[in-house]
Amino acid sequence: MKRLIRTIGWDLLLQLRYQIITVAVVITAVYTLVFRLLAKNGFDEVLVVIIFSDPVMIGFIFIGAMVLFEKGSGTIDALIVTPLRKTEYLCSKVISLGLIATICSLAMAIAGHGWSMNYFLFIYGVVFTSSIFTLIGFIGVSRVRSMNQFVIIIPFFMIPFILPLLNFFNLTSSWILYLIPTQAFLDLLWAAFFTMPVGRIVLAMIYLPVWLGLVYYFALKAFDRNIILSSHT
Repeated sequence: MKRLIRTIGWDLLLQLRYQIITVAVVITAVYTLVFRLLAKNGFDEVLVVIIFSDPVMIGFIFIGAMVLFEKGSGTIDALIVTPLRKTEYLCSKVISLGLIATICSLAMAIAGHGWSMNYFLFIYGVVFTSSIFTLIGFIGVSRVRSMNQFVIIIPFFMIPFILPLLNFFNLTSSWILYLIPTQAFLDLLWAAFFTMPVGRIVLAMIYLPVWLGLVYYFALKAFDRNIILSSHT
């Protein structure tokens, strides 16, 4: 546990050094200002979608940037020969980026909607979604060697996960989209601000941990296949 805590602290320091935290703060500040100036009736759907994108993009994009920085500096190769376990490495990334995503998302939610919300459902959804997309981002970036390559693969990973927005804006009503974890996140965000059937809330709260366990398994496989094996070739 002490090693994990130290690793989280180190990751936060790296995120500050690589300007990741700075970028997140600037983006949040811009959105917060816009929300304060423009928030009005009928703004709720836009607010939910923008908040929806924050932990998704922080998790996916920022883990990509971090891993590529570490690859370029030889940090990952050095970590492989240390006592740090791959589970600790991944959990540190998930926790540190999840902390940033939660703070930024809360700031935007309060600016756009006010203080009245279900904080448990909101934080639950943000934490699990950020964790899922941090691990999905790791799976993606573990296969590439440059930011240009990472940018190319982003649409292939992200497009399927934004499809639930079709349901959200009532363009479709497909139950198939409920198999995608971002549908559960959208439900929790809406439930945090407004009323929603309890059954949908419970289903969303169960479904996100299931997806987290699934992507965590594949992230471990990607670490073995694309990080450890490639370092020995």
